[in-house]
Amino acid sequence: MGGLTAARAAARMAVEKLFEGSCVITGYQGIKNQVTKEMETVPATLYSGACRVSKATARANQTESTDDIDYDAVIFLSPGAIITAGCKITVTQYGVTAAFEQAGEPSVYATHIEVKARRVTRA
Repeated sequence: MGGLTAARAAARMAVEKLFEGSCVITGYQGIKNQVTKEMETVPATLYSGACRVSKATARANQTESTDDIDYDAVIFLSPGAIITAGCKITVTQYGVTAAFEQAGEPSVYATHIEVKARRVTRA
């Protein structure tokens, strides 16, 4: 069993060497209001760290005043990153910052997490 653990650790390190961007994932957490003793939902940073973005699907939106190209993406994160439904994701990779919203349930693997995301705008 020790060989499998070592192999997974080596594979995780290899995947994380490909992380060339950084991201901040903002979601919501429930906290108990100390005054009212009721649960409140407040914005919170769920993850801040290294990541990698891979473009999945591009689509053009052309109107009379704009010519935008939006795309769906897959964001790769370290295992243990917290991401919940409705998260907003801001990614900076290769000097370009873009904002995404989570578009599906994350796929969790021993070496990484993959999150399907939809680009909403440049950040």
